[in-house]
Amino acid sequence: MDLTISLITLMLLASLALGLLRIARGPTVTDSLLGVQFTSTVGIGLLPLIEIIWGVPNLIDIALVLALLGTPATLAFARLSTNARREDTE
Repeated sequence: MDLTISLITLMLLASLALGLLRIARGPTVTDSLLGVQFTSTVGIGLLPLIEIIWGVPNLIDIALVLALLGTPATLAFARLSTNARREDTE
């Protein structure tokens, strides 16, 4: 069980590093914002693991709230990007 949790944590931390790299090196704003969304998703996955490993209470509840807030943010970004494309083509 400990080995499994350690491997999952390492994979999520590697994904987090790649997401931060995408934020820093994203050639466009869209790439950077998608990196932010990806990083927050990985963070949501890390919070329950931190609760299991270190015994910090209520991190699963915080992960659920972040997941609920991330969905409207993604939808707002998609709407803004499609509106900007429509204005560019007109």
